[in-house]
Amino acid sequence: MSSTLPSDLPDRLRELQQLLERCQLTMADPEAEEATVAKQVSGLGDFLGHHLLSITAEELPTQGAQQWPSLQTELRRTLRLLSTELLFWRSARSPERRHHYQQRLLGHYQQLMDFSRAMQQLIDGAD
Repeated sequence: MSSTLPSDLPDRLRELQQLLERCQLTMADPEAEEATVAKQVSGLGDFLGHHLLSITAEELPTQGAQQWPSLQTELRRTLRLLSTELLFWRSARSPERRHHYQQRLLGHYQQLMDFSRAMQQLIDGAD
């Protein structure tokens, strides 16, 4: 089966990884601005929805097509968890709770980074 992957997909995955690295750096700062983090999370969701979640299984190589629906599901789930944790982080009043949610947000960013690597492996199978 011939793949019809978007030609700019490798660039988009690199862009996603850079975006996630910026998000992680921002979130790692104990003095991170709530509005900045919220804007980054929103931008991340928009980016994923526009550039990656819109790809269909038919556009991937055969082995990737089998894994893609579950990867999409996990991406969406992680984005929802990220948004929920952001709400909790923003509303936390004690430094301990704020730190707890900060760590959870960083964990979700890492999950998204792992997913981006998995996507890279799927498209590498197209070569």
